[in-house]
Amino acid sequence: MDESAPLLLYPAGVPVSGAQETEKTYGAFAAFSFTVNFIMGVGILSLPYAFYHAGVILSPIFMVIVSLLSFTTVMYIFESAARAEAYVSGGADYEIQHQLGPKTPRFEITRRRFDMRTMAKLWLGRWGWHFDIALMLFTYGGQWSFAATFGAALTANVPLPFLFTYNESQPCNVYHAGFRSNTACLHTYYVWVGVFALVVIPLSCIELTDQAWLQMSLTVFRFVAVSLIVGTVAVGLATAEFDGKIPEHGPPYSQPVNLLNWNGFGNLFTAALFAQMMHNAAPNIAQPLRDKSKLPFVFLGAFAVTFGIYVLVGIICAVYFGEHVLETVTLMWANFNGWKPAGSPIPWWAEAIHWILSLFPPIDVISAYPLGSIALATNLFSILPKEVQQHPRWKLWKFFTNLVAAIPPLIGALFVWNLATIINVSGLFAFFIVFITPALLYLFSRRKCAEVFGQWKTPYSLGPFSSPVFAVVILVVGTASLGLSIALLIDGNLFGSA
Repeated sequence: MDESAPLLLYPAGVPVSGAQETEKTYGAFAAFSFTVNFIMGVGILSLPYAFYHAGVILSPIFMVIVSLLSFTTVMYIFESAARAEAYVSGGADYEIQHQLGPKTPRFEITRRRFDMRTMAKLWLGRWGWHFDIALMLFTYGGQWSFAATFGAALTANVPLPFLFTYNESQPCNVYHAGFRSNTACLHTYYVWVGVFALVVIPLSCIELTDQAWLQMSLTVFRFVAVSLIVGTVAVGLATAEFDGKIPEHGPPYSQPVNLLNWNGFGNLFTAALFAQMMHNAAPNIAQPLRDKSKLPFVFLGAFAVTFGIYVLVGIICAVYFGEHVLETVTLMWANFNGWKPAGSPIPWWAEAIHWILSLFPPIDVISAYPLGSIALATNLFSILPKEVQQHPRWKLWKFFTNLVAAIPPLIGALFVWNLATIINVSGLFAFFIVFITPALLYLFSRRKCAEVFGQWKTPYSLGPFSSPVFAVVILVVGTASLGLSIALLIDGNLFGSA
């Protein structure tokens, strides 16, 4: 999941007009590319660890369930947006209009943008506040994971010998025991988090349009990095043990793995949900699409592609690295030498792969962090009183909300840097965004439109999946999953020791 997607780029619930009439549109392939880019974030890095502990059979099965439910709830968001368009356009005056002749509501997504926060206010009324809180805390958690990922990756790969004296027998890996007591490594981590702050805080205070080149280049870099992960592991399975040891058998050089291990389900549970989350960005991706009828195909294709990539990376890395796989899988390439014996010269291409994969997380999060901060700042600003938003010095207030959105996660990363822990905690709020809120939007918007218009079906309805019964099932699943996640946080061995 890339939780860093913009939440509100233009005023929500109002027509695009005036200068915004020149807003660009795009086709289905561009929408597909944006969707994949939003979904695939650093969540992919924790999946091999989760796949190993839960098992290479159980993990893909659970990923199928999460992917299908995520796609269904995204379509619930589109259904709710189409109903919002019809209701805002004619719901209040529908009875008067009906006296002049039969009127059929147009359930469609237009150039008027309804993000999830706007729809939560429209359909849920005073109960919509829960989405604001969940979105804020989840975004903070996502930003926290970005800062920790940057610090961990640079600390492991780029030491600062001109500042600190290192003990070569103790690698600077944040997941190794004793890291917190290793003063040189700990201070190196602090320095790199500080460098990250110096880069992302200014980026979090400028407009998204000025960062377009950064975001477009990330898509290419991400797929190059994923291809290298799969490619190098595939070659390793056929040629050599990952740790350079003399093999005791012929290829494939795999490690023992679990097939189905309920004891490790807790590691998989939140990681899988985190990886397939992009719901808060869905309205922003859908609005510029020229042919809205292709929305189901665009998003189904995107979830299918990301599912395939996640399963491929999760299984192949779990099989090759086995119990040695780290919570952030790219750290496994920290000492990559091209499968040469220890002490042998490292080929240039192995050095290149090492640096591309080692720097993939920090480069990825540099571009992702400002998106989340700007999106959260926009929502924080919209919560302020109208007199503040319309104040002559409103730009100072907007700058202040940018800082409030950008700085707290950086402070948190100085104290907690374990990616799995951060994802498990912030993932609690994802249940509201992925399951609970979309199901509530579907149910309340359907009921209201049935009362006002006598009909509720939209072009984005999914047959039997678009029914109150199935929406209630998703609501129950989301609520139960939230409770299970809280229980796993309290007792990490709820399902037994992995």
